[in-house]
Amino acid sequence: MAKTPQLGEAKNPLRMKINKRFFVDMLTRDIELEDAVLDLLDNCLDGIVRSTPKSLSGKKPYRSYWSKITLNEDTFEIVDNCGGIPKNLIERAFGIGRDIDPNEHYKTIGIYGIGMKRAIFKMALEASVQSHCDFGFEVQISEQWLKDEDEWRLDYHRRKVPFQKGTRIAVTKLRRDIAKIFKTASFEARLHEFIARHYAIIINKGFRVELNGKVILAAPVSILSTKFDDISDDSPSLAPYMAKYEADGVKASLWVGMYRSPSESEGDEESETEQRQSSDNSGWTIICNDRAIVSNDTTILTGWGEAGVPRFHPQFIGIRGILAMESDYPLKLPLTTTKRGLDASSELYLNLKQFMREGTKFYTSFTNHWKADRVKAKKLFAEAELLEMPELRALMSKSELSAVKRLDGAFKYEPHLPTPAPSEMKRISFTRHKDDISKVASKMLGDPKAKPTDVGAACFDEMLKKVSR
Repeated sequence: MAKTPQLGEAKNPLRMKINKRFFVDMLTRDIELEDAVLDLLDNCLDGIVRSTPKSLSGKKPYRSYWSKITLNEDTFEIVDNCGGIPKNLIERAFGIGRDIDPNEHYKTIGIYGIGMKRAIFKMALEASVQSHCDFGFEVQISEQWLKDEDEWRLDYHRRKVPFQKGTRIAVTKLRRDIAKIFKTASFEARLHEFIARHYAIIINKGFRVELNGKVILAAPVSILSTKFDDISDDSPSLAPYMAKYEADGVKASLWVGMYRSPSESEGDEESETEQRQSSDNSGWTIICNDRAIVSNDTTILTGWGEAGVPRFHPQFIGIRGILAMESDYPLKLPLTTTKRGLDASSELYLNLKQFMREGTKFYTSFTNHWKADRVKAKKLFAEAELLEMPELRALMSKSELSAVKRLDGAFKYEPHLPTPAPSEMKRISFTRHKDDISKVASKMLGDPKAKPTDVGAACFDEMLKKVSR
């Protein structure tokens, strides 16, 4: 008689299997098309970091490196001169996921081993990868290979490629939906903006990115400050709130300040142009190993609308925060697999978020104090200068930061910001239908398109003349 299996006895072991269709057709849905392109750009930067013997901490360490992207409804191609894939990393480059080498210490953000493959699968039915480092080689990915559930093997063949120390990824057959997107001018414009924002620090360090033949310029990542020699604890000045923190192999620095002067009036803040500018340029940018993973965020993710920080409002147009983290151990950075997301629950980020909120409150209070006297506020900004990341780091190194008692390894600088003297000026604010405002503007100012604030001021001045007679 057959023995009855006992509870806990292993009689039917389960077979763990990776489903290829899930990886090729489903996992790619978790990433936007723009992020897929950024993943391929990240590989370029990782190649530089791994291949260059010189330090990348200088002002223009990426000056001689470039990446060129070409896309249209028929093809996608990215070519670079960033060192290529070395022989000892070929298998890892084309594997799904990657082993962690404890002896590998590079300031990269390519840590999960899925970026290049997922990007190719997102776009391609057929593609090829050519690279040259120790020698030239090519890997072909066919439509049949993508469909074959049991075939995971890819072969590389040594080839004479038309370049040295670089890589070329070409999608020769696009997925139909991707081809339609690549055909649109709006996608190209959106991708251009994405790269300008998320690669701003790297581009400013000399890296050259071209999209369909157009050079991409870095988006601004700067904060206004009074000159260091004019900053004093005894007298108020426009300087950023600053903090730094080091723990478990990660160095973090942050700055909060203004990147532009306040709007001339409350009406300007609420105008369509100002609203668009606020969403484009205000808020927090978070950088990991030079790559922006969050850009101009004004949500609870970066502390807006929680723990005493007001929700973002047009009045706060002009407030900018920058958090920069770096580590030779990228797994310790709060990155997600898309690298345009943030692990907001990480202990590191939660510690830093305290300073982000504190710095933001410094400047929301500052704008509250000055909103009644915007003319004088503008004069403060006229005497300040925009500082890019190298200048902000220099400012922090010169400033006296105080140790934070509640958190070992943390230091901060609280600026002595100017506050306005008590004013006898009062604001008058009200709303009327835009057509009625246009009629009054034509009568009072001879311009139906005059600013509502100017129309209101003209009406008040006219009535004041009458009552003062």
